[in-house]
Amino acid sequence: MRKIIFKCFGFSAVIFLSISNLALANDTLAVMLDNNTMQVVGPDGTEQNWYFQQDGTFSSLENVTGSWTMAGDTLCTLYGARTKPGCFSLPTGKVVGDSWDQVVGSGKTVRVIIVEGR
Repeated sequence: MRKIIFKCFGFSAVIFLSISNLALANDTLAVMLDNNTMQVVGPDGTEQNWYFQQDGTFSSLENVTGSWTMAGDTLCTLYGARTKPGCFSLPTGKVVGDSWDQVVGSGKTVRVIIVEGR
């Protein structure tokens, strides 16, 4: 009987940990990882299209490639000659077609839009 209870407890613990990890995921990032584009429009009107991959990498049409990490709702990107990642708080609850203003590391405010497809 003890073995059965232990096995059940171990199985429950695995399910609990999986559910906890899902709860920590940022749903806006999940939308971008689902073959959608994060379009960034700078204060001067220039546009960049960023494509985030499940493997922790990203790329853009402007030949930028790099890596990303997510801790809570903070998204950090590292690319080019940078040695320190640029991080910002990624809002939750955003879906394809949504947009928001985002202050980036340089202190500038950019417009971020989630565009359907790549």
